Amino acid sequence: TGGTMTSDGVKMAVETIKAKYEPAVFNIYLAHASDGDNWAEDNIETSDVVENRLLPMLQYYAYVQIDPSESQPPKMSEGGDGLWNVFAPISERTRRLTSTYVSQTADIYPAFKELFGKKSSKQI
Repeated sequence: TGGTMTSDGVKMAVETIKAKYEPAVFNIYLAHASDGDNWAEDNIETSDVVENRLLPMLQYYAYVQIDPSESQPPKMSEGGDGLWNVFAPISERTRRLTSTYVSQTADIYPAFKELFGKKSSKQI
């Protein structure tokens, strides 16, 4: 059956940071690229962990979604199963998370370079 449960990954990031990197001592940045697949029933938990547990530990979270079959980000949908429905709303509420969308794998690195370049000129 398969499928992606992103909440497990972001929980692991929280636990790794707690175990190895004291946020008061380290400036922690996270880069995340994904095809956007996630179980719809996991979106609420993923959103909660990212916004309430992970982001407070980070200086910045950059999310890049890739979908070669689409040239534009998916439309926001209530109860949709894609990660765009998780990360785009959070990025509208905080400057600590920025999300962008690319349609070619070759564009992933330039997208991260742009996201981190923009961040360097912003104040938190």
